[in-house]
Order: sequence, then structure tokens, then C-alpha cells
Amino acid sequence: MGYARAMVQMDDRRFYIDSDGNHLFGASYDHAETFHHDRVMVKEGERYRITDTQGKTVALMNYDQVSPQSPWCWQATRIKGDIYWSGFVDLNGKELTPLVYDEVGYYDPEVRRIRVGKRDKYGFLMSTREVIPVLYEYAEIFDKGRRA
Repeated sequence: MGYARAMVQMDDRRFYIDSDGNHLFGASYDHAETFHHDRVMVKEGERYRITDTQGKTVALMNYDQVSPQSPWCWQATRIKGDIYWSGFVDLNGKELTPLVYDEVGYYDPEVRRIRVGKRDKYGFLMSTREVIPVLYEYAEIFDKGRRA
């Protein structure tokens, strides 16, 4: 049937199957995400990595946490004491922004913005660029993408 893949879980292990139910890649993981285009984030032990549609490693991720953020990136985080420093990596693991944000909101597809915070100031990123500077004491998400 082609390239259809689904992540499934059994006995606390995650792995991928094709549309006929065949186990793909011959591997299972402690944690696995759904595919972002032709890349996926998996975790085995304490190590994250990005794999391609064949299950081959594209990049090792040396971060404490990695999570999906938008169709074009993952949020990567390092923990230092009680502070979580986050930035963004592309689907091949290349760092798009430095890990300088101590707060990251969700990606809003209507306005294509991510609210970020740094030392109690807030702004917005579009892709990897700061389009609204991190200088506000407070910032809400945009209301349905409409401007006042």
C-alpha cells in the first residue's frame, strides 16, 4: 500500500506499523512521535534521535527533552537546575534558534506564530525569526489570527 505508517504501543513500547499491520524498522522505542513529513523523533533510554521513513538515524539529539512544536520544527530543551532553556531544531536536527527561551507556547497555525518568553519578557517567533521582539511583560496568544 505504500508509505502509510502508524505509531502504536504495546507493553509500554512504541513502534511503527504499515497499513497491513507489519512491524516496521525492526525496532521499538521508549517513546516515539508521529511523523513530521518524512522525519520522526524517537527516544531510547535517555537519548533522542531523528529517524527517516526507513528507520535510519538522521541526527542524534543531545537534549534533556524534545517535543513536537510545529510542522517545521521540534522544541529542544536543556534543563539547568530549575530552569528549562528551550530553542528549536529543524526536522534534520539542525539548531534553528539558540536555547535561550525559558517559556515556549504552542504553535498557532492560523497566525504561524510561537509565543516565547525570556526572563519574564515575551514576544513571538515566525519560523525561526523573532517577528515580534521579546520585550513585553505579558503576551496572550492571538485571537483567531485577526488584528484589531
